[in-house]
Amino acid sequence: MEAGLYPFEGLIPKRETGAFDFLRKYPDYDGRGIKMAIFDSGVDPGAEGLQVTSTGLPKIVDIHDASGAGDIDTSTTAELDSEGCLKGISGRKLVIQSTWKNPTSKWHLGLIKLFSVVSQDFHGAWQTARKLQRWTPKHAEVTAAALNKSPSGDATTEMAKEEREAQQEVLKMLDEKYEDLGPVMDVVVFHDGQQWWAAVDTLESGDLSQATLLTNYCDQRKYGTIGGIYQLNYTINIHEEGNRIEFVVPQEHGTHVACIAAGCFPEAPERNGLAPGCQIVSIKIGHTLLDGSNETGTSLVRAFLYCMKNQVDIVNISYNEPYNWSNGGRVFEAIEIAVKEYGIVVCVAAGNAGPGFSTVGSLPASPYTLGIGALVTADMMKEIYGMSYRHPSQMFNWTSRGPALNGDIGVNICAPGGAIASIPTYTLQNSTLMNGTSMASPNACGAITTILSGLRAKKLPWSAFHVRRALENTAKKLDTSCDARMAHGAGIVQCQEAFNWLVNYAEEMERDVDISVKVGSSGGGIYIRRQPHLSQDSIYTVTVQVSFPKKKMELYQDMPKFHMAVTLTASEEWVRCAECLSLSTGDKAFKVEVRASRLKPGCHFAAVYGFDASKPDKGYVFMVPITVCLPERGTEWSVERAGEPFRPGHAVRRYLTVPQGATWAEWRLEVTDTFEEDAGASSQTKEASSIMNFEYHAMQLADDAQYKRHMFKEATALPVKRLVSACFPISDRLGVLELAISLFWNRAASVSLNWTLDFHGLKPTVPEIVYQEGEAYYRLDVDTGCRSEFWQPSTTLTHLIQPIRPTEFALSALPFPRDTWPDGRITLQLVLQYSFKVDKNATVEVTCPVLLDFLYENEIEGQMWKLYDSNKRLLRCGEARVMRKIDFTAKLTKGEYTIHLQLRHDNRKILESFQDCVLYLRKKLSTPLSFDIVPSYLAALRGAEDKIKPTVLSGGQSTHCFLVPPSLEKLGSKPHGGYVLDGWLYFATARDQPADARRNAGAYKLKYVLSEPGKGKAKGSGATKPQSSVATSKSDVSIGLLEKLTDRIKRAEVYQTFVDEAKGPVQLLKVQLAYLTALTKAFDTARKSIKPEGGDEMRANILSQCNVILKSDLVDERDVLAFIGTQAETLKDEEKPLLDLRKTARIEALYQKCLVLLHSDSPESSSREEVAETVKQLQRLVDGKTDARLAEVLSHLYTKRGQLGRAFKYAWQHMDLDKKTTTGYGRLCKLAEDLSWPHVAQHFRDQIPVLFPNIYELF
Repeated sequence: MEAGLYPFEGLIPKRETGAFDFLRKYPDYDGRGIKMAIFDSGVDPGAEGLQVTSTGLPKIVDIHDASGAGDIDTSTTAELDSEGCLKGISGRKLVIQSTWKNPTSKWHLGLIKLFSVVSQDFHGAWQTARKLQRWTPKHAEVTAAALNKSPSGDATTEMAKEEREAQQEVLKMLDEKYEDLGPVMDVVVFHDGQQWWAAVDTLESGDLSQATLLTNYCDQRKYGTIGGIYQLNYTINIHEEGNRIEFVVPQEHGTHVACIAAGCFPEAPERNGLAPGCQIVSIKIGHTLLDGSNETGTSLVRAFLYCMKNQVDIVNISYNEPYNWSNGGRVFEAIEIAVKEYGIVVCVAAGNAGPGFSTVGSLPASPYTLGIGALVTADMMKEIYGMSYRHPSQMFNWTSRGPALNGDIGVNICAPGGAIASIPTYTLQNSTLMNGTSMASPNACGAITTILSGLRAKKLPWSAFHVRRALENTAKKLDTSCDARMAHGAGIVQCQEAFNWLVNYAEEMERDVDISVKVGSSGGGIYIRRQPHLSQDSIYTVTVQVSFPKKKMELYQDMPKFHMAVTLTASEEWVRCAECLSLSTGDKAFKVEVRASRLKPGCHFAAVYGFDASKPDKGYVFMVPITVCLPERGTEWSVERAGEPFRPGHAVRRYLTVPQGATWAEWRLEVTDTFEEDAGASSQTKEASSIMNFEYHAMQLADDAQYKRHMFKEATALPVKRLVSACFPISDRLGVLELAISLFWNRAASVSLNWTLDFHGLKPTVPEIVYQEGEAYYRLDVDTGCRSEFWQPSTTLTHLIQPIRPTEFALSALPFPRDTWPDGRITLQLVLQYSFKVDKNATVEVTCPVLLDFLYENEIEGQMWKLYDSNKRLLRCGEARVMRKIDFTAKLTKGEYTIHLQLRHDNRKILESFQDCVLYLRKKLSTPLSFDIVPSYLAALRGAEDKIKPTVLSGGQSTHCFLVPPSLEKLGSKPHGGYVLDGWLYFATARDQPADARRNAGAYKLKYVLSEPGKGKAKGSGATKPQSSVATSKSDVSIGLLEKLTDRIKRAEVYQTFVDEAKGPVQLLKVQLAYLTALTKAFDTARKSIKPEGGDEMRANILSQCNVILKSDLVDERDVLAFIGTQAETLKDEEKPLLDLRKTARIEALYQKCLVLLHSDSPESSSREEVAETVKQLQRLVDGKTDARLAEVLSHLYTKRGQLGRAFKYAWQHMDLDKKTTTGYGRLCKLAEDLSWPHVAQHFRDQIPVLFPNIYELF
């Protein structure tokens, strides 16, 4: 390339689709007059190329977050104080601009916790920068001061030394345990008499005098910026009369997609996207807290509702997930209405799950979308990917292939699937390279937009159906093979040809008509890959459905007039069909015969095309796709292929019949040789060719089940002459197994490959092993296939599943614009609340089993759940999990938790059926459990060590074993009935695989259902053991009433009655301890509002009660210390409760006495001595490193002595050992301020609103 020349036009490819030449011919058809919606992760309004259109209009006309991730509660209201300020939710004093007009004097307040609304991708970078800016220099300064501080005065030298060392220790720990929870920014919302406004405290200073004042983006088209280290642009929308705002932040993916489709660079037009003249709407469908940016049913429905109401012409969706069926569900309903009734063209990414067939996602499976495959051209290889060699244009090996599970084509057209385009400013980068069908879809969408722009300029009408027919009939085919058709559909978009078609046929009678195809009850085509249809000729009934949009009243008069004489043509001789069809409004059926018995093994594609007999030149008006995947003849347990050739990017596909009885397979591959495509390849290229990158799939399909359920996929580098292997489960009931192997498209050389597939069969007679606790030992019968197998069964139970039911529910309407359908339907929400406790630290996954695997096809629009701790802090949220890689686990500490689950629909009856919806808490076991596996029932009864031995089973042999349940002692307290231990039963090990690989092969689900626990271990017969003198009695229950009495006089009277009636010293001690507990709880409740003299009285009562207990002979210090020093196992069972009571009473009395004395204002030296002695007594009884009570006491003690470093140390330790509270954090802030550590005080102050929100998050 000559110096000074750069192929800018190739950064966003346009030549392949003809868009480059089309815009040179028609420069005014560059998208002008067209509104495009980008459903994605959010578009940055400040990114380069997304400011204006080619005509100077604003590029982005509206921005929304439909996911709800950025919704902020601003329902809290306040009025200005005497200084004209507000107290923000963060606790900061907010200074308001004097020019802001607010005639209502009511200000709405909210709080943005930035790390909860932005992707985690940049948390780490921001945390590092924030620490350098806000913490490191200041902390280094105070640390140096603490190190250099020298004690003064002989009398206090030792105390000063201890204090200095404590400060150094604390400062070191603060630095090591530094955790940044992210920026916390106040929001103020108000109404100026005409519209709503909002301001965000992006500086976290409380000074809003310079804040950017924003209203709904569509009204002002203005955005704010969180500057400094962030450079994060944001927009605002205000809802529900100021009680909720949408705080919208962009992400990389959505910005990149928008720039491909519609970027405009007035000063550098060579960098433009496909349609620089169009305006765009950014609708964020990716929820930030769902694996970075996963879409939800709610966000998708809201996005389509917006488009229906706001005259959007075309939509791009570069999102996709697997699906189970494509003929139902709320999202598909919204798509159908948008396309059919509002004429919106919907372009969707096919997916990146290739090279296997039927790997397209849910959206391209819909007949109302345009599925876009990803193409890589020779120019892209040079200009974008920087390759030194070029291959012919081809489909990316990873682009998803059709057909859809219902037989529809799946991929309609293709476009270039890579680009270098703009990304958000917060990345601190201008642009980047991305590839995928996510990039192909906006490329096609932009190209189609230029076509629509030309039609609008000519004032010619169109419909989404007509546009699809134009694109498919004019696309440029790369290849006509079945493999190519499944990858690129009709071919590459061709702008000029499609435009000419739409101009020439703009007034055709079928322009606005939905002419759809249905095979059988729900199929969109004919898809044959299972018996008996593979080995015989089959006849199918195809129904052509003709319908008009109901919304366009002017078309009603055309319905009775519609008639089309259609000629039918089969593309291949192995398909026969009727020759003609008379179409009118309604359904018309005809027969198609597929003679699969005449085909050779492999994949085959044909179609029956329906042509308008009066104008056959315009191409087909409908198509019936037919795909046949025929397995190789015979059924072999071992299949081998040698010297199979592979060219870069091209897939080799084989179909095999799974032998009866086979349950898993082992696949071994070896690259035997390479062949350079480029004779002039460099030595570096040849060296790189010694390692070849392959992607290989093994797939079976099941009815109404997503393709990933029975798919094995691997991408790996295969060194030449080195064998690699993998094993995976299969099913003989699912019939044909597809093997797809593809050499990566960017390899320099072709290769030859040897591969072998061995089938194996070890199969239990039941599909899932479910063992109910208490049943007879489980007999497991196993059959082998037709070959000998090594049998070494083992089990592992890895998770405990706890079902929980809702404790509360609320059904309400959402009568707000973004949740209301154009036909007036109002979305309802059912919010369910669940509560549960965690006894010890655990990793927990929350799932809603009845809805978990369904997203696009789900009848319930949304299924968002949110997990909170006892302080209402959001810990985790989740939704549908159709992508198994999504992690919905949360690491929980001991405590109480709440879950809110929101379900959405407009049908009240459907929602009411979920009022008792069960959630699963799937807790990972710290130590997995396992069943013993024995050869006989007798061995199980005897509990002998006669375990099953590894053996070789001959082909066709049956055998059995017995499962002996594990001991549950490792679980601690016995789980409740209905809990399930969940795990796997393993049968086999692959020859070349480690033992852990069995998880991918001969593995079966194992569930151990637990019964209700008993009330204690059964006791044997014989002499009755003496009862403990501290056993619970009826009087103990009565004592508990002391805590419930709120009147202190009544409480004292009841206490005296219990004292008088106490039977013996043990009962008396229990009464005294209960009364102390009641006094302290009453004081804790009342101390914030009580008068000082009342507080003194209550403290005096507590101190008096402590002394009463400490004078009891039962809590003598020597006896209690002797008990603590005694080995527990040497005590009799009946002795332990009494000694525990004595220890508890003494420790509690000392603890409460210390707190009272330490909070006394008495300067008397006798008081100081009493405090010191009481603290020493407490220290002798408890461990200072693990007891929260002692840490609290020492913190107050050292505060009183002026040793603030030591006080801080123990205050922090107290919070680590006990429940974190706002009071505890406030104490740390006060101590840090007194120590002249303002950065530490600010750090903890900023954490308070994050850790202790006063309300739950919004849905």
